[in-house]
Amino acid sequence: MYDCGRLSALLLRLHAEPQTVRFEYKKTDRTAPVTAAAISPEQPDGQNGWYKQPVTVSLTPEDEESGIAQTEYSLDGGTSWQTYTQPLVFDKDGRYSVSYRSTDREGNVEEAKAVSFQIDAAPPVITIASPVDGTYTSAEQVTLQFAVSDALSGADVSKTVALLDGKAVQASAVIDLYQLEPGMHEFMVTAADLAGNTASRTVRFQVAASLDSLKALVQKFYNDGWIDNKGIANSLQSKLEQGNAKSFINQVEAQAGKHIASEAATILLRIARAL
Repeated sequence: MYDCGRLSALLLRLHAEPQTVRFEYKKTDRTAPVTAAAISPEQPDGQNGWYKQPVTVSLTPEDEESGIAQTEYSLDGGTSWQTYTQPLVFDKDGRYSVSYRSTDREGNVEEAKAVSFQIDAAPPVITIASPVDGTYTSAEQVTLQFAVSDALSGADVSKTVALLDGKAVQASAVIDLYQLEPGMHEFMVTAADLAGNTASRTVRFQVAASLDSLKALVQKFYNDGWIDNKGIANSLQSKLEQGNAKSFINQVEAQAGKHIASEAATILLRIARAL
């Protein structure tokens, strides 16, 4: 700087103190959480994809960024949601679809997923309409009438077995009770449903020998041609009306294979000897 012939210097000193600048970095979470569902038992213990025991559904959510806010489940296809707090236990028979989803702390909502399963622990229902517990006479007929039903998985018709005194018989079969020995008899039906549950039902009935049943059979066998002589049929009826079972037996034995067919004679003698 020049001043009146003098040159002088002006020294300017700039002094700056160090300053600290602080700022916060926040990462934005735009990724929805992922929830895994586990079913226990893992595999159905019944047939055709059916469980025969209670099923537990466990939900495990994961979110590596902001974290999980809540997990929800729905049992009505997503119409209503409930907060998941512990494993879900299903111990009632039915078909189930469990929808589930999670939400993270940034509000990202997972697209709903679902697991489905079905439970049928109940055996099929067997209804026997005929025969019934009770007493029948040797002259009667019984039509085997029964039904098998199952409200959930359905009846496995291939597994239905009907036994009369241990021998296989068919539904709607007509049984002439004179073919059975006088005494107690057992009709049993076993069945299974498509889940593999089994059931059985038994009816016990008695076939009773009586003079009246013998009279009815003599008339039937005459009408069917098993007794081919009306006079012999009338004679047998007369002996029964008089209560003379011994004379009846003697005459049947004498005419067996002659005027009385051998099969008919065997039946009449079996019943008469049981009186």
